[in-house]
Amino acid sequence: MLRPAVSTLSGRSVAAAVSRRSFPGVCAAGDRLERSRTAGSGGVVGCRRGMMMAAKPGKIKKERSGKALDKKTMTLLKLLDARPEPMPELSAEEKQRNFDIGRRYNSKMATSHNERMADLTTKIKLRDDAIAHLPELLQHAARQPDRNPPPLNRRVATYTPPIPGFDKKDYGLSDDEDADAQLNRFRDGY
Repeated sequence: MLRPAVSTLSGRSVAAAVSRRSFPGVCAAGDRLERSRTAGSGGVVGCRRGMMMAAKPGKIKKERSGKALDKKTMTLLKLLDARPEPMPELSAEEKQRNFDIGRRYNSKMATSHNERMADLTTKIKLRDDAIAHLPELLQHAARQPDRNPPPLNRRVATYTPPIPGFDKKDYGLSDDEDADAQLNRFRDGY
């Protein structure tokens, strides 16, 4: 199973970011080994690919305030910063198939994007043309964005028009019943 390393927005791994904030003296990913001021007498605390290393086997690291890092915390930090397992080697046919699938996907996505952009461009041109045909006094008002909120009585968009004479109470529905309860009753056959 592949386990990608979880990273923060800054690009550092989670364990590296946590170790910088919570555990001063412990280095982050990519740093050289450093002698920690918090390791006590002569212990070397460093990092290897973002994983914190203990000063001596069986010893527990301490931070400046003197709190000890227990084994569970260390295990958790190592799990958060786990490197992904290498991808298995693919045969030439599998590589070619994956390449063809990717190329087809990119082509379809580019076509879909171009269609959406062409549709949007057409709508913008039609809007600008309609505004240009308005009288001068109305053109300025038409170019101002409408910042008013929608009316409170506006209906939510639905797939069907309102049905005349429909009453929810005829079907056992009420406004105060939550949607999950209504859905469960419909699944159970009322």
